[in-house]
Amino acid sequence: MPLRKFLCVLLWAFCLMAQADDYVRITQARQLVSGGQYVVATYAERASALLAMRSLWLGKHFRTRSLADNLANRLTEVPDDVVWTLEEDDGKWLISRGGDYLAADGGTNLKFTERTGATRWTIAESGGHFLINAGSEAKRYLLCERVDKATYVFGHYVWQNYMNAVTLYMRADCDDAGDTDDAARADSMVTGSQKVLCGLWSAEALSQVEWSGIRVLDLRKLELPDGLLPFQYRPKNENTLVLVNAQSASLVPAEWTMVVSCSEDGNDLLRGGTIYDGDSLEWPFAFGVGQGQLAYSRPLASDGGYETLCLPFDAAMPDDVQAYALDSLSTDSAYFVEADTLKAGQACLLRYVGAETEPTLRLSSLAGHVAPLPAQGLLQGLYGALQVGEDGSGRAFLDEDGTAFVVAAGSSRLPAFRAYLKTKSSEGSKMRCK
Repeated sequence: MPLRKFLCVLLWAFCLMAQADDYVRITQARQLVSGGQYVVATYAERASALLAMRSLWLGKHFRTRSLADNLANRLTEVPDDVVWTLEEDDGKWLISRGGDYLAADGGTNLKFTERTGATRWTIAESGGHFLINAGSEAKRYLLCERVDKATYVFGHYVWQNYMNAVTLYMRADCDDAGDTDDAARADSMVTGSQKVLCGLWSAEALSQVEWSGIRVLDLRKLELPDGLLPFQYRPKNENTLVLVNAQSASLVPAEWTMVVSCSEDGNDLLRGGTIYDGDSLEWPFAFGVGQGQLAYSRPLASDGGYETLCLPFDAAMPDDVQAYALDSLSTDSAYFVEADTLKAGQACLLRYVGAETEPTLRLSSLAGHVAPLPAQGLLQGLYGALQVGEDGSGRAFLDEDGTAFVVAAGSSRLPAFRAYLKTKSSEGSKMRCK
């Protein structure tokens, strides 16, 4: 083989190896980063990457490249032909690959074009997944596969129906480019609210890691040093999480709280802590939790009214607090049945039945697994605050008396770890709790 041809083949192989980056699943729109590289996958039990596009009607199947089962939270060895670049432009997003941009023609077709003719897409979160929209709010667009043609699927949004949602994975490897002698330097990369560290970090350097805007600190790529110190800048009274490799778990100091030990055999909570009421919680995946490792508390009303609750762990109710799960709905009533325990990710109603005038709810975890996202249901739980826009239709909040759900008023807000009722009722209507 001529030397020139051999060098070309070697360079091609090196480029292929360089593309084997990790991609982590994101679940919130604020985790989207302009210029970031993403895999768009179908919302199904098997995460399948979407390549170019082809025209389809809703309800039909389409061919995709399977990457992982059970909607994995991390994809590895991702080929370049399923990776898209997102670029923010005046509050919307440009979608491109290899310098070619996607554009909707107003019908049922997509095409590749130059940047000036590209469609500005809206990407909205939906229950941990995303809706990609090129038109009015009444339509949702799903990117699908076909190598020789680019088109999209469209359909009217159906209440309580997420069939048009997609799952997004973002490239999250640290940037190890540079001189070979510098390959072991301390390095990091931020993807939304997750910071991944790699390279060599001293105990002192780790203690001084910057936490601003960070919810998850990923140390799984590190061989943790001896003599670890407390984090100097970790926010207090915020729901943050640390991920470590199980091989280094024995080095984690007692001062570190909310630490998950990760291995191929499973992920388990190594150090527990408190889940702070009202502060958003963003956990990247499920993990095992022991009895009493997690704690949550908040004040309760003593007037006999209902309140809503949704937590990521199983918990037993105190004797003076009753919990209720949604059973059914009628035109003007929501019917609930009493529940012995709170299930991870499942929203419920609470009512204090004790004698204290200023009661406090105190819950601790039962042994099991956490739910990283609230379960989908008519009574929809939240791990983060919900800010309603000008139109609150489709969501009903408990009223001040805690006796009925009413359609949310415009610009109203619901704190984290509460729940709202999905409804088709018009503004001003009530659904009594029974």
